[in-house]
Amino acid sequence: MSSSLFAHASHFVIQGSSINSVAGNQTINVTNQFFNGGGLDATFAAESAFSEYRHFRIGDLFLLREVSQESVDDKHQFYTYGLRPREGFLHYTRTTSAAKAIGTEGVPPSTLVMYGGTDAYGAWKRDFDHYSQSHHPNVAHLFGLNPSRSHPALLFFDDLIPIMKLWSEASPVLRCLIEDRASTDLTHVMLKCGRSFVRETTLITGSLFVQPATGMICAAPYRSSSQVLSHTLKTYYASVTSECPPLPLTLYKDQEFQVLKFLDGALPTNYDFHVLVGNLCGSNSYDTLYASSKVLPLSLGSVIHLDASGNAKKVGQFRNVGFSPQSTRSFPAGEVMNNGWIRCALKELCSTPSCISRHGPGENRIPWIRLKADVSLRHAWLSQAQFLFNVRGRVDSWGDYALVDRLWLHLIPDNLPSFVPRIIPDEVYLFIAPFTITSSSGQQFQSHSEETLLDWGENGDVYYWSLDRSGSRKLSRKVCDFLGLPTFTGRVEVPRWSAHHYEAIRRYQYYKGYDPYSKEYAEAHGFPLLDVVYGGGSVDGSARFEEGSKSIDAASLSTKSSRRKSKEISKAFSGAWKWIKRSHKVKTSPSGRHSKRKRKGRRLQS
Repeated sequence: MSSSLFAHASHFVIQGSSINSVAGNQTINVTNQFFNGGGLDATFAAESAFSEYRHFRIGDLFLLREVSQESVDDKHQFYTYGLRPREGFLHYTRTTSAAKAIGTEGVPPSTLVMYGGTDAYGAWKRDFDHYSQSHHPNVAHLFGLNPSRSHPALLFFDDLIPIMKLWSEASPVLRCLIEDRASTDLTHVMLKCGRSFVRETTLITGSLFVQPATGMICAAPYRSSSQVLSHTLKTYYASVTSECPPLPLTLYKDQEFQVLKFLDGALPTNYDFHVLVGNLCGSNSYDTLYASSKVLPLSLGSVIHLDASGNAKKVGQFRNVGFSPQSTRSFPAGEVMNNGWIRCALKELCSTPSCISRHGPGENRIPWIRLKADVSLRHAWLSQAQFLFNVRGRVDSWGDYALVDRLWLHLIPDNLPSFVPRIIPDEVYLFIAPFTITSSSGQQFQSHSEETLLDWGENGDVYYWSLDRSGSRKLSRKVCDFLGLPTFTGRVEVPRWSAHHYEAIRRYQYYKGYDPYSKEYAEAHGFPLLDVVYGGGSVDGSARFEEGSKSIDAASLSTKSSRRKSKEISKAFSGAWKWIKRSHKVKTSPSGRHSKRKRKGRRLQS
């Protein structure tokens, strides 16, 4: 050993593998070490978060089956709505499998998510950061991980069941219960994780699952199906807590009779199944119609049929429906002219000195109106929908009918999310057509002419631009384009339900002992009653309710089987009579007015 190895050192003893200091002061020099990516604090925080979860080697995870595999490119897929990474767009693959962790006896099979591709570790870290901070009964529970850069993986508790698998095999009644439960549970997730996370879960990935142990619906960071969820399963943000408890997992596999029996015991007496289904018409269940004479005016409390060309025909009307004084009506900053039009200066519409957008700071700067009926009609409409369908006798899609119990009229910029005019003259004004509300007399309903009508503009002309404060000179479309002024589209939104909602109501009423093709259920429960409009008068004002229009009463209808039978007899008789006339060249009937005319003709000849 070199004598210079311990130069200037004394008062210590080396014995075997131990060094003992025997005297003197001790001095320790520490050289600062710097790490990329946040320094010691960031590294320590990450390691501390990792230590809160079990670490598994890939070899300790026994794969049972593959659930899904997806290739994600953030640049080309609107995939990171709520989890957009700061480091930019990621490119990776994500494989989900049911797995059993070796050495975890008593733990049920779990869900393993493995990451691969160019940005595998970044995607893994992003999902870990989010789900390690989202401890909630309606979010998949993260309990294990593999932090290696070669095989990053996350392990979630329990073998979650994709909700789309259960949905595809469910009856109409069970589908309504799944929608109700999903909407309620997702509302809880939104309050915990934010609206953007829920939007990504439902609108982008379709990542909704059912927990086998509790039957609760939860969100997870992987796809449950290649089918986008929101196009099939209607979910919404529930404003109130559902009265229906979580469904036991066994209920998803039971016959529909067992599901209906569960409803009888689960729903309180003051919460009807029709109310539950009526609440399923959330924000993504509204149809957007263009403000034109094909649609307007609309009557509150009416039922309309929408054809493929965008025409709306009024086919039913609830009695004594006015608009609620508590309805929210919002207009942009402006001044009401003598003719009812609203004048708004361009600068008053802009959220910044040169930008007009749909949502300004703290308020909606785009003109709109919301009008609600003063009575609840959704459950009443659903209880009598089959009655209306049967009376009309048409083979229409049930989803083509809409209830006008509330209206949203919007003036939507065609160039969202924001628009910057190229030239802003000192005085540019937007003139908006008035929203016209014609209220009923407030007296007892006497005839179909007593309606609460809402109209907007004339023939779809709902706005124009002008450089004149009086609005006497309208700017042409060419001038507006030159100035860079935004264009708008007048839209009307009305709610409507899907076919399985109506079918679920039909089966429920039949189970409860009511004729779904009548008004029996509505009458027995005191719901508002629906009058049928014969002839399907168009709602554009050309053929509205007439004074001589008749209403259908449930008592005038027989049961479904007798109606079918009478139709078949009538059809058979009509066909037989046509055949007799052709075969025997009978020009007159054996009795009645034709034979009388014939006898009268003979007398004249004589």
